[in-house]
Amino acid sequence: MEGANRLFAGEFTGIQMTGDRDLRSPTGAVCHRIYLSGALTEVTETQAGDLLARVADPTGIFQIRIGRRSIRAAAALSAISPPAFVAVTGMARVYRRQLIVEAEAVTEASRALRDIWILRTSEQTLGRLEMNAADMPDEIVHETASMMQKALEVVHNDPSEKGFCLDPGARLLEIIADMSGPRGMAVDDLLAAGKVDGISEQTVRNQIKRLLEEGDCYSPSSGHIRLL
Repeated sequence: MEGANRLFAGEFTGIQMTGDRDLRSPTGAVCHRIYLSGALTEVTETQAGDLLARVADPTGIFQIRIGRRSIRAAAALSAISPPAFVAVTGMARVYRRQLIVEAEAVTEASRALRDIWILRTSEQTLGRLEMNAADMPDEIVHETASMMQKALEVVHNDPSEKGFCLDPGARLLEIIADMSGPRGMAVDDLLAAGKVDGISEQTVRNQIKRLLEEGDCYSPSSGHIRLL
């Protein structure tokens, strides 16, 4: 599966719509598959049976669409009652002259997972700025930096909160790297290791799914996970 890019809604909505095969963000991200997280605020159904949703991050709104043939994604979205934090993987599309994300997978998320998404999206956005700043107008650089600052201001980061791991995905990657054998690492062992670090079983399972979807890891055999 193609890896998913992360970018904030404020940047996604700034994409110049010249077609849906080569959508490129203001900082240079090629927008094919997108991974996003935010607050699900609204879900509506069209007369044709498609689901339309709005997901807000601190910088703006993603418009989400699920076609009636995407049964699993539609069922997952229908089971979530707004407002709620969600994570969405999908394809950037131009639909009826509007930039949308055609959702492939939707899961309910926690605030902590949303905060992790903000941190990682900020890292990727900063990396693109550093790489492409010389070719971008100063206005875009300043607007993007302001957008990242706005997003980071909402991140919950209280180190005194017992058992809170701000970036469980990064910690799980470290554990997999340290404890993998020839077949990778057993998922049951990763669940146990995550528990020691204060990461709940559900969070570990959600992170495993994300790591597989984003191409950081793969499953060499049933019940095992391994770094790429």
